[in-house]
Order: sequence, then C-alpha cells, then structure tokens
Amino acid sequence: MKENNESKTSINLTNEKIITNEKEVSSSKVIIPVAADCGCNLGAIFSCVKYVSEYGPMYEGVLPIEQYQGWDQDIIDGYVDANGKKVICIMSANEGNLDSVQAYDSEALTAGAMQKTINSNGQGQFPALVAKFRDAEFALYEALFVNCGWTVEGKSNTEAIMYYSDKDITKGDNKTSIDLKNILRDDSIFNKTNHKKKDKYSSKPLAVIVRAIKHERFVRFQVRDFINQLNLVLKLKIKIGGKKFLIGDLVKSNLGQATVVDQYVNRPAYVSTDLQSAIEEYISLKKIVDKDPFLMGEYNEDYESGFIEIYGNKRRGTDMVKRFNKMKNKV
Repeated sequence: MKENNESKTSINLTNEKIITNEKEVSSSKVIIPVAADCGCNLGAIFSCVKYVSEYGPMYEGVLPIEQYQGWDQDIIDGYVDANGKKVICIMSANEGNLDSVQAYDSEALTAGAMQKTINSNGQGQFPALVAKFRDAEFALYEALFVNCGWTVEGKSNTEAIMYYSDKDITKGDNKTSIDLKNILRDDSIFNKTNHKKKDKYSSKPLAVIVRAIKHERFVRFQVRDFINQLNLVLKLKIKIGGKKFLIGDLVKSNLGQATVVDQYVNRPAYVSTDLQSAIEEYISLKKIVDKDPFLMGEYNEDYESGFIEIYGNKRRGTDMVKRFNKMKNKV
C-alpha cells in the first residue's frame, strides 16, 4: 500500500476492519492511508430503477434504525429516552435504512435513515449533515469523504454544497449541481436496457457514500440528528382557542409524535398549521367548550387519539395517508 503523508489519520483498530502489511503495529492504533477503502469492495449492489421516465441507481441498505447499536448508550447518556427511541423506530417505517442510497428521482442523491437529499443545486439536508459531521469529526470526514472524492463547502446549514471529483469520471474537476446529478445516474449503466435485466451494478461515487454513512460514527451522527429533529418539532408552538401550546404538551403518544415528525422531515413548514387545523376540526366535531380542561392546558389521551387520526390523514405531503397507516401498523 503506497504511503501518502498528506492523507493519513489515526483510527482505533477496534472500530475498523483494517488490513495492513506492517509487521509492527503500536498498541491499539495504526497509521494508514485513509483512502484505503472507498467502498470499492462493495461491488455491484445498485439496482437500476425507473422513476417516471428516468432511470437511476438504488441501494436499499441492510441496516434498519432499530438495529442501531448505540441505543442503550444514547439512553444512558440522556440523548433520548425509551419512548423517543420507539417514536423514531415507528417513523422510520416511512424512511430508509441507515445505509440506503439512491439517485433516481428529482433530487441528485438521497441517503440515510431520514432520506436526506442533495438537490439539483448541490445543496440540501445531506450536505448540511455532512458539514456538521466535518465540523465535529474532521479527521474521519477526510477519511470517509475527502480522500474518496467527496467534499462539502460552506456552513452546516442551507449554505453547504457537496462536490464530487475523480481523476477519471470528472477529469479531476469538482462537480456539483446538474453535473453531479448526471454523474450519479450514469445513463451508460442506469438505462432502459439494464432496467429490464434486473441485474445489480456498481457505482464508484455512490459506493463512497454507502461506505461513509454505514460507518459506526456516522450512523451515530445520523441517529442523533434524528433525535434532534424529534426534540425540535415537539418545541414548536400552535395556537388553540387563543392560547399557545407546545406541540409536545398536546401530543404525547408514540404514534402522535411519530406522525408529527414524519411530516416535519418532509414538509416542515406545514406542521404547525396542519396540526392546528386538525385539533380545531376535532374540537368542533366533539363540541368541546371553552372551559374544557383540554383548552385550559390539560392533556387528554382520548382527545389526542381523535385529532391525530384527523391530522394523520389530512396533513399535507406526498402519500401521507399511506405513511400514516404504515406507522399505525408498526405501533
């Protein structure tokens, strides 16, 4: 293995399956070229799928969020409680596996348990997440992304943009936006002819992403981001009967919270207004009066069950009724 002093890092051997020809390895760490594994060993794992009239790659992944190995420790550390874990696992029925990756729809790429995307401008939730990971674990970010052709520039918000570069595929240039989208759904492989064959194919740039997002520390980063989304949505406020309430004070059941988060990760701007409309419809339907304890701020489990049924079926978004039913089946 050729040495490159500019691309080395220290990685705990307990966390990596490392093959080295060094005869002497000091204690628990070894210095290796960090680009030793860019997912090339994954081989042909991508299906060729059709979306409307377009074709592209899809890897469903093999790591459901329920099998995340860090749940117990995250509960001990106070990142989430047992109910929060259940909520996330219920809601994940509508998302992907921790290591899922696809590049066939309107977005350039979609990846991970929350199906975060790179849009046609190179921006989106996935670049924002990778930028946060870069800021938190720079050495590992370089190992998993930079040394395998992927970089993110900008702050860890809507400004973050992802690029891909490869000496053969891009001639060494950094590609993003529409160019990146076209590279990822390489039509010399992912086309009508190969779609009919039902075979699996390889993708050098996407294999890097699969390899990166299934790394145990990035998996932990994904799950904790999921937890943050849950906490954020429960702190949103809605107005009922002239009074303001935290969503978390009105929605406490696992199904209710999963249903709210499900819309939040897909149509965040609609959560408060859609939930408020559902509650107001339920109040009108049941003729709940102003002095009812519920409208004075007292939680009522039966009321929640009623308005969540309305909200789950009427909230705005794609396939929301189907998504709601899938979550109900998982409770």
